[in-house]
Amino acid sequence: MGPSRNDFLFGPTIGQGTFSNVIYAKHKKSGVEVAIKVIDQFTLKRRPEMVNMVWTEQDSLRRCRSPCVINLLAFFSDSDFVYMVQDLAFGGDLHMLLRFGLSSNRILWYQSISYYCRQIVDAISYVHTENIVHGDVKPQNILHDGRGKLRLADFGSSFTCDAQRATQIAVGTSEYSSPEVLTSCRLSIAIDFWSVGCVFFAMFVGESPFRAASEALVVESVIDYTNGKSKVAKDVTTKLPTSWKLIVDGLLNTNPVDRGKEWDGVIKVSRNWNEPEELLALEAPWRRNLEGASLKDGSLFYQPGIPLPEYVGRFILFDEHCRQDHTL
Repeated sequence: MGPSRNDFLFGPTIGQGTFSNVIYAKHKKSGVEVAIKVIDQFTLKRRPEMVNMVWTEQDSLRRCRSPCVINLLAFFSDSDFVYMVQDLAFGGDLHMLLRFGLSSNRILWYQSISYYCRQIVDAISYVHTENIVHGDVKPQNILHDGRGKLRLADFGSSFTCDAQRATQIAVGTSEYSSPEVLTSCRLSIAIDFWSVGCVFFAMFVGESPFRAASEALVVESVIDYTNGKSKVAKDVTTKLPTSWKLIVDGLLNTNPVDRGKEWDGVIKVSRNWNEPEELLALEAPWRRNLEGASLKDGSLFYQPGIPLPEYVGRFILFDEHCRQDHTL
């Protein structure tokens, strides 16, 4: 018999998405602490496109087994929810870490940036060797273990990169998305290189170079940059250290082919981005709240704020496959 929610003790919610919650849990038998992404079946019934995203994410994660990726430990469903059991990252995400570094200890943070960027390069390079394009690289999707190690997460926008993908639907997050994503052009692995360039910029500035007040203005900013009319090029020149200007400028090349060539150079340079003697790290705030927190048995599990479905029955799509693969 495959895994079920009865195998876990559930704690507090440690992350929230548009259509899911991430909950701290502990596997009863092994004592392993995990993060469980929970998506209610009612949402999937109302949003069929979400079924594809969930299935895409678990398929990509099944193919990835690496210390630089948040690994999938189990995937199952019941009549109420779909559960994705994953590695637990005690340090929150990179967005939290970089904002902490820029606001509290810039000197130590600047010493740490190159090592963290090397880990991002290694993670993207790894998933590409597995023929996977992540499709949504941003600080919020790069998790931190609390001890200086980063791990790539959230593969809901991923796709196979052994061929170019024609799309009419933008994937990813606009302010980290390449021009070909936002203009519904054919997609390739080069969309991840652009996103990494935006992340590198954010490491120093705190946000994407294309951050704007609205989605429409973000898209306008990217298109203006493509046409040479944007102030972003000036921002790269004035807001980044000299050694990083050419790197970010190369990754924000509007030509996907040329961007790929620049990426090859980044891989070579990143080999020299070693861990500093002192590294800025951070534990997520929810970690402190675990002390003394009571865990609820999964057999009594109910997530506040998510309505239970009004129908009985499961998606056959999940039942046929999700109970077959588990490592706990």
